[in-house]
Amino acid sequence: MDTISYKEAANSFETAFPIGNGRLGATVFGGVNSQIIALNEESLWSSPFINRVNRNCWKDYAKIQELYAGNCEREARERIRESVDSVPGSPAWYKSAGTFHIDFFSSAERTPLSGTESSMLVYERKLDMETGIASENFSIESPKDSTAIFSRSASIAGGSNVSYSRDIFASASDDVIAIHLGASLPRNIFLRAGFESDGQTRTVFALDEDTVALERMDGIPMCAMAMACCTGGSCCVKGDSLIIEGADDVTIYIDIETAYRSGHYRRSGGNVSRTAKSLATFCADKALKKLCFAQAKPYQSVLDDHASRFSRRYRRLSLQLSDKKQEQAWKYSRYRLRSSFGEEASLPPLQSGLWSRPPEAAGNGRAQEADRLRYRIQDLYALPACEYGLEKNYATLGRFIKAFRKRSFRCAKDMFQCDGSLAYGTSDLWGDSALSDEDAAPFAPFGAIYAALSLKKYYDYTLDKKFLKKHFRLLAGPCEFFASFTPPESYSDQEQALIRKLFEAARDAGR
Repeated sequence: MDTISYKEAANSFETAFPIGNGRLGATVFGGVNSQIIALNEESLWSSPFINRVNRNCWKDYAKIQELYAGNCEREARERIRESVDSVPGSPAWYKSAGTFHIDFFSSAERTPLSGTESSMLVYERKLDMETGIASENFSIESPKDSTAIFSRSASIAGGSNVSYSRDIFASASDDVIAIHLGASLPRNIFLRAGFESDGQTRTVFALDEDTVALERMDGIPMCAMAMACCTGGSCCVKGDSLIIEGADDVTIYIDIETAYRSGHYRRSGGNVSRTAKSLATFCADKALKKLCFAQAKPYQSVLDDHASRFSRRYRRLSLQLSDKKQEQAWKYSRYRLRSSFGEEASLPPLQSGLWSRPPEAAGNGRAQEADRLRYRIQDLYALPACEYGLEKNYATLGRFIKAFRKRSFRCAKDMFQCDGSLAYGTSDLWGDSALSDEDAAPFAPFGAIYAALSLKKYYDYTLDKKFLKKHFRLLAGPCEFFASFTPPESYSDQEQALIRKLFEAARDAGR
């Protein structure tokens, strides 16, 4: 069994366990007295589509060429700043969906579960990469005396010692995040749980005595919802928190929905007449429906369905190396890619996968520019999905390419009045292809080339002619652009080799 285990809770984002099903993701930090779960959803980005193309570019391009030819580089750079640079300079970025905090107690008086280090007997947290389940197991010395309520299981638990288990996974079958909490003795689970978010316009409310929801209207409207189901004990909502007291075991299901899941919202780039509040309500209705379906099933059925589906894909490929550390690193990389390329995915993963660092993990209340994640088209080309046996899930790139193709053809026309498609190095979920602050060379738009080569790479592995025919226009588009575009300076040998590779790939695909 492929596992990673630690004897202590995670003290940083890098050592926390990632889980995901392609659409939903979470980073599990672990902990005895409290649990922090950072949440993510693949389509939660900072804003609807914004057309950032500077339409003055083609008007001044001839003048910029003259300045380069006359070695007036300083004036040329000033012209580029005025006429070529996009407004605003950066596309949308991938956002955290917030965190789900769980505080654990030993009694209804809100006494911490483990008051002192001496009360802790054993602790282990483990990630099973074959099933995608992050688990936590520990035993503590209970402050309660052995009474009649404990006598039935005292021989198993060892007197007043209590063993706790926690399993967290992003279900590949029910498309929800499941958190299961158990104890070796009855009536020993006391907790308080709720959402926390850095959203500027957010609302936390209770739908019922077992359900809390978080709505955010900034950026792409969304709703995160948690529904609890417990055996024994009581469950209620106080303020914006779920309160569970004296339960034998507890299952909490979490779902995150965004307005991107609405077909009209997605096709229009998020620029719709509906208010952000009504879109967040649409997300809440969808999340509630999904949670109700999941809760209607026995937890063991949800667990077995997920483990069976996840492991079936994971076991498609195996690798044995003489260096066990390298083998473990390869397995962990493949697990992260598998969790980001799951069946529920509709977008390709970012370079970091499905997970983004929550603001509190970054040490501040607001994401800095360096922490803002976006698609880098060259990284999409370098994704080892086919090599890792995940070529079926690689088709998610095709859905992204559909939007990317539309924006790139428009960008070539608006910027340089050229046929074909043009794209720079970074993009967002809307397929933005305009110049970004991160692009150092405004006249070397090679993003469309890497996107085209990604499609050819996928075809070389799968020989899927239907996929190639559907997206062949994206292969031909960059060829049309570079056949008619004249840069102010000649390209380097490496850049010319990349363009030559594009034309060869388009020729082979045409055949």
